[in-house]
Amino acid sequence: MRLQIKDLWVEFHTFDGVVKAVNGVTLDVAEGEILGIVGESGSGKSVATHAILGLVPMPPGKISKGEILFEGENLLTKSEEELNKIRGRSIGMIFQEPMTSLNPVFTIGDQIVEALKIHFPHLNKLEAKQRAVDALKQVGIPSPESRFDCYPHELSGGMRQRAMIAISLVCDPKLLIADEPTTALDVTIQAQILDIINDLREKRKLSVILITHDLAIISETADKVAVMYAGRVVESGPVEEIFSNPKHPYTKGLLKCIPHVDEQSRPKGERLNTIEGTVPDLRSLPPGCAFYNRCSRKIDSCLDKVPYFINCGAEHFVSCINVE
Repeated sequence: MRLQIKDLWVEFHTFDGVVKAVNGVTLDVAEGEILGIVGESGSGKSVATHAILGLVPMPPGKISKGEILFEGENLLTKSEEELNKIRGRSIGMIFQEPMTSLNPVFTIGDQIVEALKIHFPHLNKLEAKQRAVDALKQVGIPSPESRFDCYPHELSGGMRQRAMIAISLVCDPKLLIADEPTTALDVTIQAQILDIINDLREKRKLSVILITHDLAIISETADKVAVMYAGRVVESGPVEEIFSNPKHPYTKGLLKCIPHVDEQSRPKGERLNTIEGTVPDLRSLPPGCAFYNRCSRKIDSCLDKVPYFINCGAEHFVSCINVE
């Protein structure tokens, strides 16, 4: 297994209390596999994956428990110097919002070359530039030689996202973490970005963690999916199994919220499906199931304790005591 996250707990100590952002998350990603992580904003998707690279600010953040094993080595025991050798080299990351992730005062080429200088100091200037140009070409940027000297503001949103992918992949990592890589892009550019990631996965046996709130993207791209809610994984398994046979009420609610083409004939005035209520305050989570107040199948015992995972077969796991 390329990456294993075991019983990970992350909290943030604030003036208003302790925010329990990640609560006992367990995930794994094999070589050449795409794991999709979905859930509403505030479900802990980004925090859990930022912990992999030691990007949780401490303080106020604190990883209170768990293990993160990358090819058998626990990343949580690594020093900052050791993590710097892994970031960008063995594990690449595409951050949200490329316009804010890219440095506006440096050219795209300079920012790609910077990663190469850190991890491949033996490369001369010409060799580093050529590898950077090749990376831009690989992610589908036209005229990569001229784009090399462009600043982020001179590129479109899709081009900036491609540049971010080029930076994250130029050092040929084994694992790519893509945090909302298609946010704010039109559907055509979204499809192109996902095709690039999938193509690189196949060519390099790249492992990918794809974070998104868009279940349609997961269904088309990922091999496995983990559904997160209030800092916990509530359901996980192969994509086809989860989409065809969802068990958790939250997963069912998310799937019902996806608009379909045939809904163009929806009667005028009929509302789209929604999940009533809001995500609970992570500073004061209920003692049992965090989805209790929004669940249509809740029973009194749901508040007794956090539900154990039930094996539904076909590597399909769900955290719910009232499974249909």
